[in-house]
Amino acid sequence: MFREIGSNFWLEASKYPHQLIGEFEIYGINKYEKMIYASSGRGALSLILDQIKPANKRALLPIYYCESIALPLISRNYEIFFYDINKDLTINKESLFCQMEKQKPGLVYFISYFGFDTLKSTREKFSLIKAENSVIIEDISHLLFSRVDKAGADYYLASLRKWIALPDGGVAIPVEKTLKQPRKDIQKLFVEMNLKAMNLKFQYVQSSVYEIKDLYRKMFRSSEALINSDHNYYCMSETSKKIWLAADFDVMCNSRRENYRFLSENLKSITWVEPAFNFLPQEIIPIYFPVYVKCDRTMLQNHLASKDIYTPVHWPIPESCSHSLTQNAENIYRNILSIPCDQRYELHDMARIFNEIKEFETN
Repeated sequence: MFREIGSNFWLEASKYPHQLIGEFEIYGINKYEKMIYASSGRGALSLILDQIKPANKRALLPIYYCESIALPLISRNYEIFFYDINKDLTINKESLFCQMEKQKPGLVYFISYFGFDTLKSTREKFSLIKAENSVIIEDISHLLFSRVDKAGADYYLASLRKWIALPDGGVAIPVEKTLKQPRKDIQKLFVEMNLKAMNLKFQYVQSSVYEIKDLYRKMFRSSEALINSDHNYYCMSETSKKIWLAADFDVMCNSRRENYRFLSENLKSITWVEPAFNFLPQEIIPIYFPVYVKCDRTMLQNHLASKDIYTPVHWPIPESCSHSLTQNAENIYRNILSIPCDQRYELHDMARIFNEIKEFETN
């Protein structure tokens, strides 16, 4: 039995589909026909940034975010400012509009977290933001499959690699205007490295030979270093498109919800683990099970890792906001932890996670 939970997806080379099979639409956004497939979420952002003409190059971002969002902005000479996020990962609207008034940004960036519609009450204010001559970009990477109304932004983007095993993949979606496809080349080395790494991980899944694990981990790290150093736009590879359009998303969504519900019900008994969200609405498809841990987070991670359970932190404190942290943001960054609940796993895997957390509590 394969024991590892979490970490990178694996992919069996012999299972690559040979043709494009289906079509992909995103619930809650009308302009599907304008969607452009990119190599990554940050590639989609680069495509948007290279074609919009904001009133100025001041960007307003949520203070809880991934550094990879800031890099394409910084490389294009944007000044970056931040608005605060509440503990429940909704937007602190007082902070948002205070910063809107103070900075007069040409671009405002929004994120919904972990599959939950944390922007629901803020979308009602999007028209006020647009009235201030600000372009709105919404990152729906985590919200991609949740059946909620996502309307209101000027542009949408998402990373697709967070959901299934893909060597590359992202989307950019303009609402009113059209984005031009500026180039046709793919990020070839990045795709090749990830395909090799995912196939090596598949071999490890089958054999548990530790030397293979060292190889694929090094390869994944190298591929991420490569994409972090290149802030240009590339097309999504045909291999990834075929895999994406052949995927059974119904199975994926049902598995994630079932695993999430198991963790939600069972972790109630552990007082020092606080779920970031108290319940799972019917329309939500979670990307992880996020919790706040009221103990030494690193010690818990190390304990779980010693049992081959890998719980990532989304995200480390970005350098670009390290001197601007609010108390809310610092609490989120330092205490939140993501528990895997994706379609690779069944309920007995979730039970194993729960039992290992209980063992940590006992010890």
